[in-house]
Formats: sequence, structure tokens, C-alpha cells
Amino acid sequence: MFGDLFAPSLEEARNNLSDIAKVEFYQDITGVALDCVDVVFCLEVFEHLPPDETYDALRKMYDVLKRKGVLIIGTPVEIGIPALYKGMFRMLRRYGSFDATIKNVWLSFLKRPPSERPCSEIAPQFKFHFEHMGFDFRRLKQIISMHFRLREMSTSPISWVGTWIMPEVYFVAEKTSHGRSPSP
Repeated sequence: MFGDLFAPSLEEARNNLSDIAKVEFYQDITGVALDCVDVVFCLEVFEHLPPDETYDALRKMYDVLKRKGVLIIGTPVEIGIPALYKGMFRMLRRYGSFDATIKNVWLSFLKRPPSERPCSEIAPQFKFHFEHMGFDFRRLKQIISMHFRLREMSTSPISWVGTWIMPEVYFVAEKTSHGRSPSP
């Protein structure tokens, strides 16, 4: 199953995955039956979602997953040392943008990323943060852990190094029978 709210991304996925059997494409996950999916991959999405959209996405994923179904989420690390080297690169490319100011890069390096992030709409009634700056994977980890059993957290490209220097983090979580559908 592949889903994406943004039509051009969905079309790109259809083209890229056209040779793979048993892949279904959805622009709206509400068309998927409840408790029928074994695994949901969600990569490079949650850093773009405001809180309400985060809870809505997690709730929908929770609802379609089977009991003991697995949720895999990948996000960038935008605090600490990764925020510093990413921020310096962004400042070289577009100094003065929200994610390329000395203040915001410094706050993120200190693990206190700016909480007020620019927000737009990617689709009608669907808010979206275009910049990664201000995203804190630790908050997402807390939300995931409240509603799923967190089985593993690893970083990429080197898993044993950890989030203190690696640019990406991955969560592997399991839907449990005693869990509850995410809500704010």
C-alpha cells in the first residue's frame, strides 16, 4: 500500500513502483479497511506536519494496522550537532530564510528548536511545514510511545552512533491490543 496526499508524489510513486505486484495506491487512507495492514512505512513526512495533522496521521495509521501491525517512521534529526551542520549548509545556500538564520540554527543546536514554524497548505485544509527547522524527533517519539509499543529506534546512515551526530532517526513501533488511537 502506498499513500500520499500530494497528487504529484502519488503519481511519481505509481511510476516508480509499477513493476511491483500487490501495491495499492491511495490518496486518502480513509479508503483502506480498518485492521487490515501489516506494515506502514512513513518516511520523511512527520517533520512537515503540525500537531493536529500529526495526531490525525498517526490515528489513521493506527486504525488501518492489524493488531501487532508494524509502523515504521523515518524523520530527520534537526537538533544538536545535526542541526548545526545542516543549518550551516542551509545558511550557505539561502541565508536569512527561517531555517537559515544564526538564531534558529543556534537554538536547534542547543536542542531548543524554534516552536513557531512557518505553516502553509499543501492541499485544501491540510497544513504543512516546508522547512525541517523546528522539528524535534523527541516529541514525535513521545507521541508514538503513548499509542504504540516502540520496538526500536535507530539512526542512519550508521545505526549504532545515535542521534547526537546522525542526520536521520527511524522508529519501529507495534500496534498493541491495549493501545489507543492517537488523539491530542
